[in-house]
Amino acid sequence: MFFLLFFFFSTASAQTTLLKSGPMVGYSTQTEVLIWVQATSESKVQVRYRKKNSKEIFLNSVAEITRKDKGYTSKLKIGNLEPSSRYDYELLINDNKISFNYPLEFQTNSTDTIHDFKVAIGSCAIFTGDTTVTHIYESIASKKPDMMLWLGDNIYLDATDWDSVQNIMKKYTANRSLVQLQPLLAATHHYAIWDDHDYGPDNSDSSFYNKKISREAFENFWANPSFGIDGRGVTTSFSWNDVDFFLLDDRYNRAPDSERSRTKPYLGPSQINWLMTSLKKSKARFKLIVLGNQLINKMPFEKENYSSYKQEQKSLFRQIKDSGIEGILFITGDRHFSEISRMKRRGTYPFYDLTVSPLTSTAITTRLNFNTRRVRKSLIRKRNFAVLEFCGSGTERVMKINYFDTQGSLLYQNVICADYLKNQ
Repeated sequence: MFFLLFFFFSTASAQTTLLKSGPMVGYSTQTEVLIWVQATSESKVQVRYRKKNSKEIFLNSVAEITRKDKGYTSKLKIGNLEPSSRYDYELLINDNKISFNYPLEFQTNSTDTIHDFKVAIGSCAIFTGDTTVTHIYESIASKKPDMMLWLGDNIYLDATDWDSVQNIMKKYTANRSLVQLQPLLAATHHYAIWDDHDYGPDNSDSSFYNKKISREAFENFWANPSFGIDGRGVTTSFSWNDVDFFLLDDRYNRAPDSERSRTKPYLGPSQINWLMTSLKKSKARFKLIVLGNQLINKMPFEKENYSSYKQEQKSLFRQIKDSGIEGILFITGDRHFSEISRMKRRGTYPFYDLTVSPLTSTAITTRLNFNTRRVRKSLIRKRNFAVLEFCGSGTERVMKINYFDTQGSLLYQNVICADYLKNQ
């Protein structure tokens, strides 16, 4: 009896010392999935997987060795999967199976058959040990989203962090290892952009001298399908069923807000060219453009806003209209409050901007009456997240927008039909 108890506690202790955070499910294609994990030291990591509810033998991923210079993180690529399928998986560290009291699952994508799915979204996640605040991650997990979009300010760097990639990774580690976050990481696919606080200083731009090391840390801690254009920034895109997602970088190429040039870049020419080429190729009913800052709030005194870069903004919006691109929606974070903005456009469908913020940071509770494009009753001035539900088929395909508070209680709902986003 003593030996059995000793073995149990020794095994549990070993598991605690081997695993720091994760596993986290990253990107998914029709035949491939990426699993991220962080160990506590240099370790051999591997996953075993099989079709959900199957009695087949587990298949093994290729094993990887975690390294100190990457924060002991590793990404395990699993290929040759079946499209539109769900899988269970297990995590092994140094050939020891790690036990969890919550499910470890992933799924492969499908573009052949239209089906319902859910996307959780949120931004502004400052580190806090207050479990009443971090309970929001359990609430998100309870909604069982298929994927989650992190909209920037996913960590909050300060002056003691951004001079060192190791210090930046310590800040990531503090956030990523929160106990209440782990079930959400393990069974939901995660994609991320960044904004100023996970890029560098407050309101930082292309002049930030250490943007290469913040990009290195971002790449180590996220499992996006790609990172940047020609090795610059963190821009990427992916598809999920009949929706295309375009994850943009609002920092790497951005001119200072104070620059007086009318032609100052925000996204920059190369990113806009990439975006327009991608949008023109897209056949998706919904095309979600994801960015850290708001895109259609027109108040010029709001500097962290695309409207402060009027010439580039007008050029992009004109290109979208002239190209006849349908189905565009904007998803943004940053503001420490949530709202939906609507911008009428002559001769075509309106633009919508769904802002979701904050997750765990402090919400702004003062009067916020400056956005003349705000959809009535959509303003939320407390910690929150949103879940987008894509459901229906054909002409009945819709995106339901649901905002929830920290406890998971519904705050606001709206619906946008795919047919609303067609040219007149």
